[in-house]
Formats: sequence, C-alpha cells, structure tokens
Amino acid sequence: MSKHIAWLVLCLVSAPAHAASPSYCGQSLPPGQKPSPVCDDARLRAIEAEEARAFAAARGRVAGNPALAAVLEQDEVRFLSQRDAIVANLAKVDPHNRKEKEEFHDSASLMRKRIALLGRIDGAARTTLRGDWASADGYLSIHERDAGFSVSLLAKRKLIGVDAVEDWLCRGMGETRGKVSPAAIRFPATIYRGDGENVPSRRVEVRLTMGMADVTFLAAGKSKPDQASPVCAGGGKITPAFFFPVVAAR
Repeated sequence: MSKHIAWLVLCLVSAPAHAASPSYCGQSLPPGQKPSPVCDDARLRAIEAEEARAFAAARGRVAGNPALAAVLEQDEVRFLSQRDAIVANLAKVDPHNRKEKEEFHDSASLMRKRIALLGRIDGAARTTLRGDWASADGYLSIHERDAGFSVSLLAKRKLIGVDAVEDWLCRGMGETRGKVSPAAIRFPATIYRGDGENVPSRRVEVRLTMGMADVTFLAAGKSKPDQASPVCAGGGKITPAFFFPVVAAR
C-alpha cells in the first residue's frame, strides 16, 4: 500500500466524522467553520446543489470499497476548498488576467467540470493501471504503447494568484522505460514537457493502490535556464498525487 494513501486513510478513520464530509450550502457546519462564498450567489448555489447530488451518486458507486469511498470524501472536501479560494479571491485577480484565463477563474465552469468528473467515477474494480484517472489532484491517462505505456499527466492545482498563467504545478506526457506488462500495477515512467532534445523531465512512479492510481514524483534533475519549462513548476519536492478510476470522456 502506498504510504501516502495509507496515511490519508488512517487520518480519515481516526478523525471526527465531519472532518471527512463535504459541506454544501444549507447543511449545518462544524463550530468555527464559515459558509462557502458560493452560498451568497444564487446561480452558484444552484450549481452546488447539482454537485452535491453528483457526489452522492459517485459515493454510492464506490461504496463497496470503503477506503476508496473515504478518500473520495476527502477529495471532494479538497475541491470545495480550492473552489472557495477561487471564488473568495476572484476580485483580487487583475481583470486582464481574469479574461485571458477565464477557464480557470470562471467559478461556474469549474464547478460544472467537477460535476462531470464525479459522473465519470467508475465503481468497477480495476486490476491494471490502463485507462483514465482523475481527482481534485488532476488528471492521469495511461495507455499501451509498444512494449510499455504512454502516460499523460496534469497534477497539483496551484493556489490562485494574480499572475498565475496555469493552474497546474505539474503537466506533461511521457512513457515507461523498458518492457512493461499490460497487467502491471506498478511501474516507473519519465514525464517530459516541450519539444526537442534535452528538455527537462521528471521521473515518477505509478502504482495501483486500493483501486486508485498513486503517482509519486521522484527527485527532479537539474536543468539549464535556456531549456523549456520544467514538468513541475519550481522543480522542488512534490507530494504524491492520487486519482480515481474514471470512464473515458465522451
């Protein structure tokens, strides 16, 4: 079992019940917790009601896997926190940047994308890493290629910033090295970004753990200033990301 996921599940099991439960408008809140800023907006409040139903349906589909269900609850809490930060801080974003990056700053669009993602969560158990995966941590796609797999990754949402060009800390694509069995549940891969030779890359390890895909980011190599943007912004240590199995987008 991944230490990251094992630790997360342990925290959920030992924490108070409300700590892992997503809170929507109209629900009672734990002492000291403020209502979401979306509750003051009738349009966003209506979309959140849709999201609450989508989450309940997704939670029902994974109910047979208690560990997966517990992590899904925490993942929804994480998304709601990300969304609330965007809504609360939108007025601080430069109007030009807000227009240029409307996809990231449009709260309604962000919520509808989450609803669509919740609708794609697959309750069927997987025995291979092949396929599509997603969560509040990002998106992961793994497909067979030659003797191994191709890997596409968007991971770790940035905190909102007035000058943030992109909303993901890590983004790139790559492949496994060497021969990898189609039934593999653990393998190393190299993710790169940009075109040409000697672009910065990032080594990762992908594992199937308790029905989830767990991506661990290994030490980043050194890159020259004139090279393309690195796979992960900052180049420092990135905490593991986990993803739920999802059916392919239509």
